Amino acid sequence: MPSSYYVQEVFTPSTQARLNFVDRTSVNSQLMDAIYTAGKQLIVYGESGCGKSTLLMNKLHDTYSSYITTRCSKAMTYEQLLLDAFDQLDPFYTQGRGSRSSKGISPTVQAAFIKVSASISKAESEQQSRALPLQLTPQRLAEFLGAQSMCWVVEDFHKMPPEQKVPFAQSLKIFSDASTEYPGVMVVAIGATDTAREVVEYDPEMGNRVSELYVPPMTSEELTRIIENGQDLLNINLSAVAEGIVEYSLGVPSVCHQLALNACVEKGVMSTQKVRLAFTWRDLDPAVDRYVKDSSDTIKAKLFRALGRRVLGKYDNCRIILAAVASGPLPGMIFDEILTKIRSDHRDYPEKNLRRYLRELTKDERGQLLKPGGDGKWRFTGAIYHTLVQAMLSKPRQAAPNPSPQQYVEQAVARSWADTVYSSPTLGNTVFSDTTGTYTLDMKSYFQPGFTLYGTTAVTVSSNSLEPEKPALYQAPARRTREPK
Repeated sequence: MPSSYYVQEVFTPSTQARLNFVDRTSVNSQLMDAIYTAGKQLIVYGESGCGKSTLLMNKLHDTYSSYITTRCSKAMTYEQLLLDAFDQLDPFYTQGRGSRSSKGISPTVQAAFIKVSASISKAESEQQSRALPLQLTPQRLAEFLGAQSMCWVVEDFHKMPPEQKVPFAQSLKIFSDASTEYPGVMVVAIGATDTAREVVEYDPEMGNRVSELYVPPMTSEELTRIIENGQDLLNINLSAVAEGIVEYSLGVPSVCHQLALNACVEKGVMSTQKVRLAFTWRDLDPAVDRYVKDSSDTIKAKLFRALGRRVLGKYDNCRIILAAVASGPLPGMIFDEILTKIRSDHRDYPEKNLRRYLRELTKDERGQLLKPGGDGKWRFTGAIYHTLVQAMLSKPRQAAPNPSPQQYVEQAVARSWADTVYSSPTLGNTVFSDTTGTYTLDMKSYFQPGFTLYGTTAVTVSSNSLEPEKPALYQAPARRTREPK
């Protein structure tokens, strides 16, 4: 009897994919070389949401019997980082949980661990706060990890204050040296940045001991495999909505998972179907509507921060730049393309303004709407912001009698946001305040009830069906007829 799965096991926008994991052949070789090379420490970097953690955890799961993970925050110190790692090692030393690959722990190492644990407990009882005992050094932590043949994963390391990153970077050499006695010990630092140096500024002498792995956004083919795998596991046919979801995900697997999950939930698919169920292109509408409404507070804050500031100089720089980038394709535009677009409307617009405010728009205080990609292009941090800024600031779009799947999703996003603006009391307010400041923006002046981008809801779905051998499950777009209004 075929296996049955819950939809939340198949499409996992908020957790790492296991059941529906799509391998990344473009980076596998370098990743596995780093994992299997004794003494090599690893820095994994790339855009937020590109699948760094999912890729790494799946490979570590196949390679290490056990590993520990520390998740960083902006307030975390280096000492807290070490303490967190030590805490996670505790079950392996005090509860007999030893890893499968360890060949027996030295009594000396076992005793040293217990001694450090007792020091921490004593400090807590006396000072009512956690302090790093003198015995817990990076050398000791490397020894404790190595004795268990374990790897230490440090996630979101880019969030830590710069001064706290320095001792961590220095400790990489210690872990590398420990591999002489413990070949399996390894540290992996993961960061959502454009360069490895933004994650860890390590000593140049460590160049041969550190592997820098860039994980790019997923390709359309890789995102399509997420949907293909999902439809096989759930016994459904997502061909009609696949292209729209893939194009709108902008290489971000979490968005692909979220839109696919929404489509299933709105269709009532909560687990593997007994009889194969086919989706239609109209199933994108409720999926997108749920996606927009679930993000409405975040969207509001970002748009107010980026567009709700009082203009002090000659140019409304943020609006001008956002309008230019929104007028381009979803994958983004290079600097010269943005400048050319701006100067078509503002002939003397200064290049230095563009350089300054592009960077400003990557900061939280400006809504963090833009980001630079590894390909040199500037793009919105999410396709949803590209669509909404395009709707607010760009020139009216020409009616499209047969929009592409991407245009159909864009129209659904704009329409859903317009409905949300008029149905949510908080979005009707023109003043918004948070920790970054107070902003003024009249959202209703941009979105009229029933707002549309392209003037029609017709859609043309790609003929490249995911299941061409089963045409009975898929109604071709040419055969669809519109219900009379």
